[in-house]
Amino acid sequence: MKKYIFTIALLLAIPAQQSNAEWKFGVAVGLTDIGYDLTYTTADSASDISTSGDASANDPNLNTEVFDTSYDGTEITFDMRNGKHAFAYKTTDGSVDSFFDDRTPEWDASNYNLGATNAVDREEWTLSYAYSINANWTASMGIYEGILDVGYTRAYSNTYNVGTIDEYSWTSNNNGIQEFTSDGAFLAIAYQNRITDKLFWFAKLGFQTNDFEMKDSFTFSNAFQAVDPAFQEIVVDYFEDTYGFSNGQYAYSIVDRIESEGDSTVYGLGFVYAINPKNTIALEFETKTYSY
Repeated sequence: MKKYIFTIALLLAIPAQQSNAEWKFGVAVGLTDIGYDLTYTTADSASDISTSGDASANDPNLNTEVFDTSYDGTEITFDMRNGKHAFAYKTTDGSVDSFFDDRTPEWDASNYNLGATNAVDREEWTLSYAYSINANWTASMGIYEGILDVGYTRAYSNTYNVGTIDEYSWTSNNNGIQEFTSDGAFLAIAYQNRITDKLFWFAKLGFQTNDFEMKDSFTFSNAFQAVDPAFQEIVVDYFEDTYGFSNGQYAYSIVDRIESEGDSTVYGLGFVYAINPKNTIALEFETKTYSY
């Protein structure tokens, strides 16, 4: 976010020039339905994956997961206006309950015989400045951040030599959180016009530069358990002396991080109905395509 300090400073400097003017403040609360698509491709090595976006889904060296889902979010906007100048801060939060249900290939929880859970949340915010060129055209700029949090738990057990005196099992747990973060700065232009005295339509086009980070933080643990107490004691002592295990158990924590840069294009179309000079109702469709 350091590269956007100049943008933030500019946003804060503009209202300072209007400090003696009369500012009007507003707040809006709404519900939004958001379609969220994510294509996530990993490779065995850097030479296996294409950087041009044309990697084959049938390549055995690649693992591609496609998430095509939607969710409802609560949207809150705070704005301040004076003449041709306007500032807005918008935040949108929601839980993406169907994230893994809408994955291709289908997510299979049967490998985790002791249970598996997923908790996926999405939040984003935008801070923007808009300048009204005339009654129809508006130019805007700002900064944006969107975060997808994927919390997960995985637990399973494997048993060996079943039914014998040497029967034993390993019980494993893998708990963590994946964070997909995109932040950037954008420029946009919007056109609006009147349909009736109270109904207006608008369209907008924007371009955004992005920094992207994928961080996977997890803790894996494994525990040994034998049916025969004597066998259990022998194995526990051996693991402790040889590998430093404590009571036949071990655990480790890892943080994987991937960083990249890219850009996105934003298209929007909507309608605004003016109930009175102070209250409006808005309906908007917006699509944003990222490329990294």
